[in-house]
Amino acid sequence: MKKGLKASITLTLVATTISFVSVELVYRAVLKARYRAQVAAFTSETWQLVPDSPLIFRLPASHDGRARMLSADEYVPYRTNADGFRDAPRGAKRQGVPRVLVLGDSYTFGWGIVDGEAYPQRAEALLRERGLDAEVINAGVPGYNTEQESFLLDELMPKYRPDMVVVGYVMNDAEPQMNVPQPPAITYRYALSWMWEDARELVMQRLGGLPMWSSPNKAQPSYDYAQGFSAESRKWRESKAALSRMSVACRRSGMPLLVMILPDFTQWFDANYPDTVIHRAVMNWSRALGVEAMDLMPLFQGQDHRLFMILADGHPNARAHEMIAGILRDWVVADLPPVPSVATTAP
Repeated sequence: MKKGLKASITLTLVATTISFVSVELVYRAVLKARYRAQVAAFTSETWQLVPDSPLIFRLPASHDGRARMLSADEYVPYRTNADGFRDAPRGAKRQGVPRVLVLGDSYTFGWGIVDGEAYPQRAEALLRERGLDAEVINAGVPGYNTEQESFLLDELMPKYRPDMVVVGYVMNDAEPQMNVPQPPAITYRYALSWMWEDARELVMQRLGGLPMWSSPNKAQPSYDYAQGFSAESRKWRESKAALSRMSVACRRSGMPLLVMILPDFTQWFDANYPDTVIHRAVMNWSRALGVEAMDLMPLFQGQDHRLFMILADGHPNARAHEMIAGILRDWVVADLPPVPSVATTAP
């Protein structure tokens, strides 16, 4: 190859690369600006954006909210405390009173049931009926996935100083959140080129006859939750990594981490239940981490799922929460390490 031709090809490749990188940077800037505009225009009585935090959003603090049911023009009121949780006000930790911190999503929060009926609150009441003065803190946030819960744990451990942490794992916990606008850095976390992924998706949808096709390198939610738990799934790998981080944080603090695997209450609790693979995957990974886990599916197996579901929505109803609370109470009694009581001296 002649020297001049080789130099020309090299120059062309360099120029093409620079052009592509420049266009990519401009495209990323446009998507980031679009996200900032979405943040500025976002209004919701349920969620509060925190775009500079890996949590992405929170619940408003000291807020009287309304949980809207999906299939009816019906709302269920709820109240958040000063920390933005559907929980009693929690001050400094009291000596001799053990604390259990419960992380989760709308199941743990108690979407669609009245204040006091969610399983963390009911477990606290059941413990006190047993004569154990314990605090069970409901830190459930509707829409959170395992990653967000792991970041929330980092924030709450020094604040609440719990003696035990419980994660209520739900079938969509490996899915990206879809309650609020998603930062593009999270949507394209697996993509080398944001522009290429969007272009490929557009071409496949318009020319490939696949209107629901989406790029596998974009973090996008799916309603086929079991697909997200294949061995090569990035979603499951990220969820596993989040559970690992929580396990390490709890182990370093000398406290037990308990994983409760909660079934999908919209599905029949029979042999055709579609999410068995998820229950098995979470149970096996918990064991690999040395974390205690309990699959609650056997608690409901063979029963009519409609007896435990809010019919206008699909979330577990108060009856289901009461059953889950009983399991959590027994678990706490068996596994909670002894907490030193306040020292007293004889008069």
